[in-house]
Amino acid sequence: MHPKIRELYEIVKHECKLDALETATEDEYKITTVFSEEIPTLEIITDAPEFVKYRFEELGRQGQLPVHFFPFHVPNALILSPDLKIEVFLFISKIDRYCTIIDIKKQTDYNFTQILNKISKILREINVRYIEIIARTNKVKTINNILLSNFIPCAYFPAFQLHESKRYDYIILSKTYEILDFQNINLEGSNKLFLKQYFSSWSKINLDPILRRDE
Repeated sequence: MHPKIRELYEIVKHECKLDALETATEDEYKITTVFSEEIPTLEIITDAPEFVKYRFEELGRQGQLPVHFFPFHVPNALILSPDLKIEVFLFISKIDRYCTIIDIKKQTDYNFTQILNKISKILREINVRYIEIIARTNKVKTINNILLSNFIPCAYFPAFQLHESKRYDYIILSKTYEILDFQNINLEGSNKLFLKQYFSSWSKINLDPILRRDE
């Protein structure tokens, strides 16, 4: 696993009585590829849910979606480049203003972190306040790219996916534009540990280093 999800896993391991997992070294997750191709213009479709669903299922049948595994939502929005080399399938709740990135197709070797940065900017501009993405725990390079886009580990699912007689753990990472308010919260046990872990990760990303210099 990526070292930055170790703290979250330790809470889950204790609650579920799981075995210890190895932590990846920097050489195993660090991205060394030099990306020369600029990310193209991306546009968003939010009012054609049946088309988005059809396109998602069609690309899944063709094996063009690397994840194609998200049992919680069906996509209802699409961010894409005009040449269709990048297609990002999303579920957006207009009432709650949250978004789940369900899958991403990219036909060329674009920088994944830069794609996530562009996606986040587009979603913030249409007033989405919370974004989340799922990744298999052993995909440490993918997780590193997501972390570099300032997503925070926020949920861990042991044995979430059964694939070819093996079960794989998954991690949910999120980004929020809301002001966090933890007043009048009285938590105990693992809930308190989780909130402390989440807030620690959030503060490292979102607080000015000057404010944290005494840590």
